[in-house]
Amino acid sequence: MAAYGLRDDLNGIEWFTLLSLPTVLSITFSTFYFFLPVRWLTRIPFLVFYGISIYAVLLTENIYNVAANRTIALLRAAHTIGFIVSLIVFFLFATIIYYLRMPFYQNAILMLIFTFILSLQLFWSVILSQKFEQGIIKYSIICAFIISEFSIIFSFIPVSTTLICIALTTIFYCFSGITQQFLMEKLYKKTVNEFYLLFIFVIIILSLGISWRGGI
Repeated sequence: MAAYGLRDDLNGIEWFTLLSLPTVLSITFSTFYFFLPVRWLTRIPFLVFYGISIYAVLLTENIYNVAANRTIALLRAAHTIGFIVSLIVFFLFATIIYYLRMPFYQNAILMLIFTFILSLQLFWSVILSQKFEQGIIKYSIICAFIISEFSIIFSFIPVSTTLICIALTTIFYCFSGITQQFLMEKLYKKTVNEFYLLFIFVIIILSLGISWRGGI
């Protein structure tokens, strides 16, 4: 649907950058749907939430598409919406992965690939270049490896799945947020300290939630 609506304006890497978020959002939401309780009271609101999310993403991608060629006032709002939706999608994907209780190396590989895709389109949206710049690819790889390594560590920690996913999402938020601010040339010491304190806070909360007596 997104490809059909934007087909006339898509060029080169935009076939990936503009379509990756709607694609992973739809796949993640449709997969997570089957993990929900079999009650309409739960599933109908979830479907409504998906409808709102995909609509917001399509509007955001359209703004990116226009902003790639000329300055547009809505770009800042699009960055905010795109970032928020990326965090939601990341949390749902992480929840799916850990609820499946796969071996740690499978968790790491899947989180590595997914985070790279999500980071690549997220960082590209800041630059809106006609090709993948080396810096964007490098930062995406670094972010993906950081999340992958944390996913391995969390695979061995006896703590609730929800808490693990919240921690991973917060870590992704911190590192991708810092990278975005750096690419925007708005990275200040105060901003770094705020992300750092949030990271430390989450690690402390995760540590307090550890229970060595039972399973997850």
